[in-house]
Amino acid sequence: MGEMEVLRVGVCGCAPSFHGKFTGLTVSVQQFKDGALEQPRTFTLEEVIIPEEGDQRDALRDSRTHFFFDVHPGQTSITWIELIPHKRRQAQKGQKDYLYIGGFKGWIREQWYSPEGLGGKEVCRAIEKMLSRLTREKFEQWFLVMNARR
Repeated sequence: MGEMEVLRVGVCGCAPSFHGKFTGLTVSVQQFKDGALEQPRTFTLEEVIIPEEGDQRDALRDSRTHFFFDVHPGQTSITWIELIPHKRRQAQKGQKDYLYIGGFKGWIREQWYSPEGLGGKEVCRAIEKMLSRLTREKFEQWFLVMNARR
């Protein structure tokens, strides 16, 4: 059996009560928007703390997190992240890939209005639900780009 694939979850530095709650949990996807897989695809979660100070977009881009977990008064959310490679990256040194927080052409996000009682299992179910909204082709393209050049 091969090594388990990884999905990285960026956890905002402002949410210390959630630090350490995601690493090692598993997410399994069998259904995509355009049909079911014969065998479920299973991933382990890896947590990356995203500093509250500084440019969070740069930290998310550099760590290539697949999702971003954030807590604010009255709203807790997990958001799908898409990285679009810069088309002229080769020609213009210093150009960064474009980061879509919430995904391209609309938000893919789950929200809770109170973090009370919220745990890793609920977040895993939300991730599974978000991934099932993608087509298999979109998922494969996204997963390939997010894991490139790490």
